[in-house]
Amino acid sequence: MNNLGDAILSIITNGEGQEKSIKHIEKYGKITRAEYEKLYSVSERTANRELNGLVNKKLIEKRGRGPGTHYVLASFGEFWRDKMKMSKGEGHLAVTFVGKLTEEYLRDLGLNERQIKAIEFLKRNKKITNADLKALFLNVSSETARLDLSKLVKLNLIEKKGAYYVLK
Repeated sequence: MNNLGDAILSIITNGEGQEKSIKHIEKYGKITRAEYEKLYSVSERTANRELNGLVNKKLIEKRGRGPGTHYVLASFGEFWRDKMKMSKGEGHLAVTFVGKLTEEYLRDLGLNERQIKAIEFLKRNKKITNADLKALFLNVSSETARLDLSKLVKLNLIEKKGAYYVLK
């Protein structure tokens, strides 16, 4: 799964109900707040909080209004359904999606030109430093290079290994 050129985007959710609700949506196509409450024996407030947490993480989408409100897998989730892997930890669920690091995919993540070039550099060279990024873009400060690489770490595309970074 950690092959060069693959992106791993982990979205951490909390609670067994969130994991089960994703599986419920996969099986039945949707879930309502009332169903969530009954299935997982939680209050209306907890159901709303947990479902909205999944909406905020872009795993599910809210559809409809009033009593007809329901939740479905997000378009992103539909696209990645066959690539979705769930793993349980203590008190949380990690949902991992794997996909190719194409320029289009990287742009969709909101990456700037320097960050995209950094990923391309990593594909070829296996590691990158702040100095490497500065050499690719002559007018880039050390702070800008650090911030660019930090965003890639936050998106879980790369990880820091001492003084350099590698693809995850």
